[in-house]
Amino acid sequence: KLPESKTKRIYDKKMKKQYLLLSLLCLAAFIPACDKDESDYPSYISFATVAVPAQSSRNYYFVLDDGATVYPSDKDRIMYNANGKNGNRAVIYYNFLASSVPGFDHNIALYDVVDITSKEIVMADNAGSLLTLGDSPVGIDEARISGDWLDICCYYPAQNATSSAENRISLVDNRTVQPPTEMPQGYTYLELRLKTNGETSPLNIRRSCISYRLGEYGSASTGGKGLYLKVVPPDGEPTYLQLDYDLKTK
Repeated sequence: KLPESKTKRIYDKKMKKQYLLLSLLCLAAFIPACDKDESDYPSYISFATVAVPAQSSRNYYFVLDDGATVYPSDKDRIMYNANGKNGNRAVIYYNFLASSVPGFDHNIALYDVVDITSKEIVMADNAGSLLTLGDSPVGIDEARISGDWLDICCYYPAQNATSSAENRISLVDNRTVQPPTEMPQGYTYLELRLKTNGETSPLNIRRSCISYRLGEYGSASTGGKGLYLKVVPPDGEPTYLQLDYDLKTK
């Protein structure tokens, strides 16, 4: 059976460039055209974790959010360098192949891989550590928990139209404050924080997608119901997002 639960079908195969807005994560991705065969397009898109065997980065594969492993035996359409990306997040575009590969749940033809910045949640227990993480405004377009990951698409004012701040956006376990009194029981309090690097302009709004590994903040470790995120968007007052754990994903 195909892993439908974590995939999204692509129905329009006429466009040479696919601009896809995921319903759960605001993520734009470019699919290269195949000049030899205009009907050769991927039918599936999935969030996945990159897995790179120690002995060969060429034999990389992917683990979908439902735990299924997919091996790209047909990867001739792209040049993807998996070196140093073991355990990182990505969005993959692919078709299923009828043949099987021993040791894997599915065999696929890979069309494109869009790497997502993958980070750990940071714990701050004093004012000094909070200062290093910044407190500049950063808003959230979409967020979801899937398995051991929290995927966030965020927006923020930048220095210019091309600057990006993925490496300076942190998801913080702020232990210097008490969680808000309105937070429901069973949730873990976290803050999304941005450290600016120079002057920014409200006219230059950038968007970034980041995946945070839950680890000790996941359902298996906390035994709780989900996460309670504080967000201070560039255009508003502090808001709070209540995100439930995806208990359907093992």
